[in-house]
Amino acid sequence: MKDFGIEVDFSSSLPFYKQIYNQIVFALNTGRLKPGDKLYHITMLAKKLGVSVNTVSKSYRMLELKGYLAKVKGKGAYITKKK
Repeated sequence: MKDFGIEVDFSSSLPFYKQIYNQIVFALNTGRLKPGDKLYHITMLAKKLGVSVNTVSKSYRMLELKGYLAKVKGKGAYITKKK
């Protein structure tokens, strides 16, 4: 798992799930994350950021719907090439 410095700004009006989504997409676009990199498990990232599991789960679902993320049952979530 690659730590790419994701953080949540608790004073921002932008919802936490969008902040997480935006930071992961930004890390991918700037090369800090590459296709094949494994992301933190939802519960680990939620604990690290101090947000709920549902918040991180919503971010991951958005990433998956947009083609940035693939979940592999029993293995985790991985960055993919955008479709």
